[in-house]
Amino acid sequence: MESMLDTPSTPKRKRLTRDQRRDILLMRGLGFTYSQISTHLPGVTERAVQYTCNTQIATPKKKSGRPAKLSSTEIDELETYVKSSKAARRISYKDLTKTLYGDRPEIGVEAVKYALKKRGYSRRVALRKPPISEKNRVARLEWAHEHLHWSEEQWDSILWSDETWVKAGRYRKTWVTRRPGEELDLTCIVEK
Repeated sequence: MESMLDTPSTPKRKRLTRDQRRDILLMRGLGFTYSQISTHLPGVTERAVQYTCNTQIATPKKKSGRPAKLSSTEIDELETYVKSSKAARRISYKDLTKTLYGDRPEIGVEAVKYALKKRGYSRRVALRKPPISEKNRVARLEWAHEHLHWSEEQWDSILWSDETWVKAGRYRKTWVTRRPGEELDLTCIVEK
């Protein structure tokens, strides 16, 4: 009488690779039978082909990452706050976190920064522009529309001049939280 240790056990089969599963599904989609697929692919049994075709999993799903600390509604509120005024645009991520989430220590600066980055926001240097009245804004727009289709010769007849602004003391950059394309938004401009 043989003991359990003396009986030869069947070797454990290796799992199919992602490429093998992909090939099986591709060949099955082209009309191959289970037995044809198993003969074309070395080391793949007909049962493995059948199982792969019935489960329809070519690539296993990846695990999701760490859950977001801010919900979609909270990110909407954060975005609304940032766009609300010049002061809100200029506030740093650290101060923004203290202002809005000071009572929730689990929400840090990186969570706020990442939430805004997902919506397309980043910290950028604000443009420095002279203040323009609404009357001048309308007049400039009309002038631009009138000269939209000028030729190069017409533009060469214009004498252009440039103003230089000199400011005493230390010059400091002003940073704002904005999306690309919002550089001329009134809340993102520093008037000089």
